[in-house]
Amino acid sequence: YWRKQLGDDHTPLALALDRPRSALRESRGASVRLQLPGDTSQRLRNLAKAGGATTFMAMLALLNLLLARHSGADSVRIGSPLANRSRAETQRVVGYFTTLSVLSNRVDERCSFTALLHQVRGTLLQAQEHSQLPFDQLLQALAPPREAGTHPLFQVKCTEQSASRPQRFADLSMGLDGLVAGEVHFDLSVDFTDRADGIEVLIAYACDLFDAGRIEALADELRVLAEAVSLAPEQPLLELAVKPEYRADAPAIATEDVLDAWQRQHLLSPDAAAVTCNGLTFSRGHIDRAAEALGQQLLARGVGPGDRVALLTGRTAGLVTGILATLKCGAAYVPVDPRWPAERRSAVLADSGACLVLGADPGVPGLDWLALEADLTLPTVLRAWPARVPQLPAYLIYTSGSSGTPKAVVASRGNLA
Repeated sequence: YWRKQLGDDHTPLALALDRPRSALRESRGASVRLQLPGDTSQRLRNLAKAGGATTFMAMLALLNLLLARHSGADSVRIGSPLANRSRAETQRVVGYFTTLSVLSNRVDERCSFTALLHQVRGTLLQAQEHSQLPFDQLLQALAPPREAGTHPLFQVKCTEQSASRPQRFADLSMGLDGLVAGEVHFDLSVDFTDRADGIEVLIAYACDLFDAGRIEALADELRVLAEAVSLAPEQPLLELAVKPEYRADAPAIATEDVLDAWQRQHLLSPDAAAVTCNGLTFSRGHIDRAAEALGQQLLARGVGPGDRVALLTGRTAGLVTGILATLKCGAAYVPVDPRWPAERRSAVLADSGACLVLGADPGVPGLDWLALEADLTLPTVLRAWPARVPQLPAYLIYTSGSSGTPKAVVASRGNLA
């Protein structure tokens, strides 16, 4: 089960760091705490209950969405400790049976939060069914590449904590008080506690990687996202382009879109060379005009934010035009080398979920395609370009697949900028 669930691509989650990762990892940590408003918390509880899920599953789905947006990845792994007391004879035994499970979920922002919650629920339930395998044995079996200073298989841990109630013993009153040990074992450790007055979130972070301002901004975005998904759970996630009101001293996290960077350079010197190919040189202005015309054709065919467009072409000027046109539509591009074996091309096209192919005819029934040599004249009536969302994917690059099925590596538009 775990081999199939986790595959052979164990690339660490690419969260933005304030300092480079060191091989000599420090354990010093700090934490940021927030509490969701009571009305937001109740809507999340109701949403979870309607889908046969728990409040923790809803918060776990929310964390998956947040991490996907900040890493640019469409597949997110989160470690979570499970009680591992499924056998009746272990229920009343004093001892530590907890095991770490790796929860892997795909975040497709074309889908709704309800759909993401349904997926997260299924992943967690399946993990509980297969929790008998200790984490160290899972590591030994999968043998992921080890990087000094990086926790293997996952870098973010999420735990559900139980809200404590005061207890009385004769004349004594006893309660539990939260203890922050000041040490962390993961990049981020996120605890959720469902209290009567609202869901409490505690984010512990590694001080050698993150500044307090970045984690405070992350917590604030989690709060804003929680409100957005609780109010519109059936709306496509990519339309929930919410931005919290960051403090002036908080560091920006992927706030610029790659098209902002391109537009700035294009307007600065439109006649400067952008591409040289086969003895011909094309200016930035020429490439941008061609991309605008091609992008309008893509919009007319229904391509939009969150979609994937495959580029089945060699290293030509048309490749650059296709990349830029795809980004202008808010979609992500997927390079496909025409020299690949037909089986690999088909596998990448299927796995990426490409809605259209630019370049050569892929020969896949039902898959729309458009030649890059198409007419690049702007139409009379122009469609509006979608809003730029730095957290959406910019491209999917597939691994060689030498050790198994090729896996997609995703970069966000903000990270590419």
